[in-house]
Amino acid sequence: MIQEFFSQVSILERCNHPNIIKIKDKFYNSDSSTILFEYAEFGDLFDMVNRTGVMAESSAAKITKQLLSALDYLHNAEKIVHW
Repeated sequence: MIQEFFSQVSILERCNHPNIIKIKDKFYNSDSSTILFEYAEFGDLFDMVNRTGVMAESSAAKITKQLLSALDYLHNAEKIVHW
């Protein structure tokens, strides 16, 4: 399980796409691991939908395009399959 964690961190560190959050720094000690991510001004998608309660079709289309762009990057540029 620990090895999988470090593997996931390594994958995220090498990703360079505007719709994939970036790791700014990381700290490890014998008891814990801390990862510092870039600031996400609007929070995550789940929080945004919960806050607004309703989403316009144009917003959903924009978010879907961003999501598919990130998945395309992961699949084609990084050879990562998300499952």
